[in-house]
Amino acid sequence: MLFRQLLLLLFVLLIINQLISYSSILPCRITSEIILTEENSPYFLECDLVVENEGSLILMPGSKLFVKPGKKITVKGTFDCKGTKNNIAYIGNEIKDEKWGGLFPDSGDLKWEYTTLSGAYIVSKKSKLDLNNVIMQEFDKDQYMVIRIENGSLKINNSEFYGNGGSQEAIILYYVDNAILKNNIITNFTDAIEFISCNGGEISGNYIYDCFDDGIDFNNSSNILISNNIITNIRDSGLSLGSEKHGPSNNNTVINNYVSFCKYGIDIASGSDARLHNNTFFNNITAVKLFEKYEGEGGSTADVRNNIFYNSDTLFEIEQGSNAVIEYNLSNTSALDGSTNLFADPIIMDINSNSPVIDLSSPCRNAGDPALGIDSDGSISDIGTGFYNERESIIISEIDYAPFVSKNPGKWIELCNSSPNRVNVSSWVLRSQQSDSEFIFPENTFISRKSCLILASDSDMFKGVYNEAGDVIGGLAIELDLDINTLSLSNSNDKLIDFVSYSTSASSSWNILSGEDSRTLELLSIDSNNNDPSSWDSETESGSPSWANGMESLNISDQIVDLFIYPNPASTKLNIESFGFQFGDIKIYNAKGLLVQQSQSCCNFLKSISISKLPKGIYFMEIQTDVGIIYKKLMK
Repeated sequence: MLFRQLLLLLFVLLIINQLISYSSILPCRITSEIILTEENSPYFLECDLVVENEGSLILMPGSKLFVKPGKKITVKGTFDCKGTKNNIAYIGNEIKDEKWGGLFPDSGDLKWEYTTLSGAYIVSKKSKLDLNNVIMQEFDKDQYMVIRIENGSLKINNSEFYGNGGSQEAIILYYVDNAILKNNIITNFTDAIEFISCNGGEISGNYIYDCFDDGIDFNNSSNILISNNIITNIRDSGLSLGSEKHGPSNNNTVINNYVSFCKYGIDIASGSDARLHNNTFFNNITAVKLFEKYEGEGGSTADVRNNIFYNSDTLFEIEQGSNAVIEYNLSNTSALDGSTNLFADPIIMDINSNSPVIDLSSPCRNAGDPALGIDSDGSISDIGTGFYNERESIIISEIDYAPFVSKNPGKWIELCNSSPNRVNVSSWVLRSQQSDSEFIFPENTFISRKSCLILASDSDMFKGVYNEAGDVIGGLAIELDLDINTLSLSNSNDKLIDFVSYSTSASSSWNILSGEDSRTLELLSIDSNNNDPSSWDSETESGSPSWANGMESLNISDQIVDLFIYPNPASTKLNIESFGFQFGDIKIYNAKGLLVQQSQSCCNFLKSISISKLPKGIYFMEIQTDVGIIYKKLMK
């Protein structure tokens, strides 16, 4: 009897195992919602899969999908991957080094977060792709591209693409308008980014390096903002704006980019034009080339202002039929014509670090074109790439002086970087004058652009409470709950960057709360004076670590938020120009917050308004756009 029971139990276990194995094999056609979980992973795809219009495939955090060699996925419905920072989703080949057939969105939608795609490419038609924190790797050397998009829409943010030195290109777009590529890493491809017949969009904050043809390549693509990119060690052109017989590329803005170790920093060809403002070109064979590539297409033009040309063999190659306005630039190898151009050493610190900073004594400071507006400190713009005053870009923005008792994260401090550049804070020092203690930042510590860093007494304790917080460093041993305390932040050269003198006494002017709850001091806006008690608020419970206080106005959404007003300072007329989005009502407030002028607009990308009736002074503009409200400072 016992033997029969054991046989029956074994039979049931075998049936259950078969059911589990079967459930982990995906069908060849999905017409409803299928959710893949970490608990039931790995899943296997043994046939060509079609996600139909009414179908939905969802990968939850930690789930894994392995695809047989040669098999492909076609998406007509939706394909979502919902990985997290600590638990990514994975799609890859079942057998190492045997590639699967690829992913083919066809009028479908892909929305991926924290996902790794290995061993395949994406070819998309008339689809919507939204990729955030995605890693693509392990490609076949004979594979022509990694992502190819035709029509549809594309957003790729905070993602990484690693080529293998073959002939493939990373991202190719055809007929895609208003594409967004921000804060990505792209390396070891032929071309990193290629736009063909595209209009509008933004390529910003990307790190592109070690490519065998061009870093960014435009053909018949116009009205695109290229800003705050690091482009280095490119065999041909860091940026190439031309036609390749598709048509010229016009009205593109190239601003605040660092381009180094390329054959050509930028080439502009065959009827194309561009604005080159506030870039740094370092150690390129030729910094700027303007030419006609194919006979009959005509020359090219460029407006070149506020750029640094440092250690380039040749500054400009301007062939017959092409022309450029070259004003307010600096070179250290040969003098440029024109009284506004400088011939001098720019005095750049850490030029090889990809985050160079001009010294306080640099001739680039406040030497830019006054018509291009003012820097964040209210002075005339600097020459070169996004050189922001460190005192304003790194700021102490939140202090947890009384942590929770029940779920204790330990004491912590938040530092925020409001600049568009990553800042190296290695060997910086945070000090408390009253407790005579200090914290020295470890080597290779950076604060990303428009992001925050947490200094915590215990990083594990902190993450146990704030598991969604960003970058955290432990070891903070500074007393924060003193009645009166002064915190100072100095860089590696002992230059004072920021300081805050505050009080935790309930009788002080610092709006301190009493009770047993966790209490933090939070700076209301990153642009506020952080030594003014009215700029801070005392928060109960958890505070808001890694939320850049007030910086949401710098990034309204993942859409384009770059809008230029010029000239600034202005006297009688002000131009307002956007890239790829439209703006509506425009309100101007004086320094007291009173509305002094208002105008209406619709569906425009460029508008001029008269400010002749406004008295001289400082004003704040509120500009309504189709992606949100943008605020600008105006001087008259």
